[in-house]
Amino acid sequence: MDFTAYLCIVEIPWLVMVIVFLASTIFATFGFGDALLALPFLTFLIGLKQATPLLAISGFTLAIGLMGTNFKHINWKEAIRLVIGSIIGVPIGVWLLKNIDTTLMEILVGIIIALIAIYNLLKPDLFKITTYRTAPLFGFVGGALGGAFNTSGPPAVMYGAMRGWTPHVFVGTIQAYFIPTDITVISMHRASGLLNDTVFTYYLWCFPFLILAIIIGNLLKKRLPVEKFKNGVFVLIFISGLMLIIKNIIHL
Repeated sequence: MDFTAYLCIVEIPWLVMVIVFLASTIFATFGFGDALLALPFLTFLIGLKQATPLLAISGFTLAIGLMGTNFKHINWKEAIRLVIGSIIGVPIGVWLLKNIDTTLMEILVGIIIALIAIYNLLKPDLFKITTYRTAPLFGFVGGALGGAFNTSGPPAVMYGAMRGWTPHVFVGTIQAYFIPTDITVISMHRASGLLNDTVFTYYLWCFPFLILAIIIGNLLKKRLPVEKFKNGVFVLIFISGLMLIIKNIIHL
């Protein structure tokens, strides 16, 4: 298949590109959160089984760009343990995506997204984790969520917060976790037929916007009041999760 024919598999997905760009800008600014924001909206447009692999390959692209700027701050000991747990969990998540009713799955995704948003908005006091030995457990949960819903970030984000990582260590280590996790997810999606020509075509259209998001994200980190921006992001995440729940409950 030549390149021109490849791009003609789907029409130019302008709305998909906008959603991926906005979510990617959030990712580039804070190091996580793209799938949580984009997944409900993309599910409306192209379905969960196309939205999940699309966000996996776009997130992988973003993680490479972000890790490069924080490489020297990565806590490799903990990143490796998170990854080991994640690799074990990914096949379970992919199996769920392939075999479980998508309506029920989307309701579950909406609940997870809404709860994560509420958690971040309320900011409850957390028990600090004083040892890295629990990292594989958090990685396993993240891998299962990543394989099914491409939301592998929240468990690792919570782990990093409870470990008290500094911002540079947080961003660098989270990306070191995302990259091998995303490779595993992408490989499983490809092997299972979820990552097909249509999904890859969406990615090609979105690619320039991923690069732009990285540039803008670096600027936003320096100029915007981070706490207010984060709160606005999590309000949107909560609304999107709620929308996904309502939409699927109506169709039950």
